[in-house]
Amino acid sequence: MTGRGGTLALDGTPGGYYLYRAGSTVVGSGGLAAADLDHRAVAYGVKAIQFALRWHGSTVIADAKFGAATAAAVAAFQRSLPGQPYVDTVHPADPSGVVGKGTAYALFAPMASAYALQFNVPVGVAHGIIELESGWDPGAVGGTTPQDLGLAQWRTPLEHDGVLVDEAGAFNPFTALQLLARTQAAFYASLQHWALTIAAHHAPAWAQELATSTGAWTADSPQGKSWSYLNIVLNHVS
Repeated sequence: MTGRGGTLALDGTPGGYYLYRAGSTVVGSGGLAAADLDHRAVAYGVKAIQFALRWHGSTVIADAKFGAATAAAVAAFQRSLPGQPYVDTVHPADPSGVVGKGTAYALFAPMASAYALQFNVPVGVAHGIIELESGWDPGAVGGTTPQDLGLAQWRTPLEHDGVLVDEAGAFNPFTALQLLARTQAAFYASLQHWALTIAAHHAPAWAQELATSTGAWTADSPQGKSWSYLNIVLNHVS
């Protein structure tokens, strides 16, 4: 499930795209101050898009409102994409100035790759986890676990290495993607196996049980659930 309050479909009805006026009070979201998490998530998603545009060289202001300047920045970014590897049949091209899955992948995959390489994590591991957890939606909210937020679906509040990751941090692509790479590197240092490391993003304790399991286990057991998560991620590796 993704946070979609205030986002629009291409015909202007509520739907699954970030486009002009998403995150704005004009379409009822209330922005970052909204009482409803689903609406806040859209504004955070817009801000994450703006952060990513700036990472790619844009000067757009990260104000969490998808205004004309953001739409123009998105369109300019899209024009720079032909021939590059981030738009394919799984992540199709979007209309000009509109951020769907294809443009989101093009924006955030290079960032995820950069952090993965910084921490010696296979790029495909990071991409596979993000593809499964959020589908590259920067405003994603967990369907049954609404405290799971953002690209990597960090469960908030989260403390890691003495740093508290709150709602804003989980939606921030710099925080979320760097933390994904750092934690995967740390898990690998402990588990010494990338399959177990991937499973640890879902549930570290369950991955440890999978690592030490010697007997048979069922699909509903911690080991079985970790194994299922691992296989789904591997199917999404890119």
